[in-house]
Amino acid sequence: MPQLAPMNWIFLLLFFWSNVFCLGVCVWWVKSSSYSFLSKSVSWPFYFKKWVW
Repeated sequence: MPQLAPMNWIFLLLFFWSNVFCLGVCVWWVKSSSYSFLSKSVSWPFYFKKWVW
């Protein structure tokens, strides 16, 4: 069993860093999608004018 301890630590570190990476990607995606949504909502009247005219 002592031989498996370093491997368990390596797997724990990999799992932790993969979670951190996924969390960072999710936060970045949410920020980018919210910014694009805000820009679309700001330019929404222009699209509406295009449809009206």
